[in-house]
Amino acid sequence: VRVPGGVLKHPELITADKVRAEPNTEVKRVMREKLGEGRYLAEIGAEVIDVDTIQKGSASAMRALMQDDEGRRFLVGSDGSTARCYYMEAPATVRSCCEAHSFLAGLDESRIVAQS
Repeated sequence: VRVPGGVLKHPELITADKVRAEPNTEVKRVMREKLGEGRYLAEIGAEVIDVDTIQKGSASAMRALMQDDEGRRFLVGSDGSTARCYYMEAPATVRSCCEAHSFLAGLDESRIVAQS
């Protein structure tokens, strides 16, 4: 896929509006990746579908299920140890953080065991 040079040389100039205006799906994907999923969701004012806190033993973490302007849903959360934020795409049919997490993990989250 041919990507405009500015996307790779100056990713700091990418905005959500520029991503939205891009007609080529693959170029749009690269632009969105360079912009960062979190920044994209913030700039478009993504809809918050659900928010909760998962608690396992003494460990806890907040997470959110968000939907972008194309109907794609993302489970947004941190691993807790690095404070890094992850944006994990989930099916558009999920209605809660728990449902998205169970889908992504491939098992019911009640089976997860956390250690401190």
